[in-house]
Amino acid sequence: MWPIDSISSLCRLRVALRFSVETIHLGYFLQATLLLSNKTLVRLVVAMRTILLTSIIVCGTIFLTFRFEEQLQTAAATILPSSRATTQDFDWPPKLNETYPDFQLIDQEGTPTRLSEFKGKIILLEPIGMPCKACQAFSGGHERGGFRDIPPQPGLPSIEEAARKYGGFDLSDDRIVKIRLLLYSLAMRAPTAEDARAWAEHFGLERAKNEIVLAGLPSMIGDASYRMIPGLQLIDQEMVLRADGTGRSHQQHDLYRELLPGVRKMLEGEAPF
Repeated sequence: MWPIDSISSLCRLRVALRFSVETIHLGYFLQATLLLSNKTLVRLVVAMRTILLTSIIVCGTIFLTFRFEEQLQTAAATILPSSRATTQDFDWPPKLNETYPDFQLIDQEGTPTRLSEFKGKIILLEPIGMPCKACQAFSGGHERGGFRDIPPQPGLPSIEEAARKYGGFDLSDDRIVKIRLLLYSLAMRAPTAEDARAWAEHFGLERAKNEIVLAGLPSMIGDASYRMIPGLQLIDQEMVLRADGTGRSHQQHDLYRELLPGVRKMLEGEAPF
């Protein structure tokens, strides 16, 4: 976009015209005061008229170009969905045994999605940094290959496999929602809806199967989010964070011995711990 607005464009056009007109007046003044010959005066007037015409063309082009871009961007903003949610109306990071932040983020289908839409279901939420090898493995990197050719962490199973092996339940249970929360893009910046779409497509994650991929906000980037990667969080049917198995060290709950077995207990109507 041009770094001017329509008002400044008109002002510049007006200044250019005023300058050209004043220059022509100066030519006549020089004739009167310096007694220029008719031939010299004609050349001066022609030059001034050329400057005037050029000024009109240049300023008019700038003004029309700006107006066109302004209208095009306005139309695009109306027609195209935003690639990223832009405001944060929740507290972050989440706290154990407290209601989970009810964020609204863009999912893999470009749809604004609020966490509370899944109230009443058990939520397994995985915070993700897209370059993270463990995150690649959890999402199914050993089965489908690493996203953008990043190798998944050796020996680490997918969440689906770990749920069956360590939790004794199947993630296809419709009482469970699996959320992959992208907190960092491949460039370690805030992810976009396109990142969410690409991640879901690569690993075969479908919203219709309660497999949700969300793009986090720039405001969510920071030490707290970084320390949440990799791992899982368990959110109960009342939106309370019941178990936190995230981070490379100092996990509050062991992923395999506590968090995943806790999901099975919740499915059976028991407390997770």
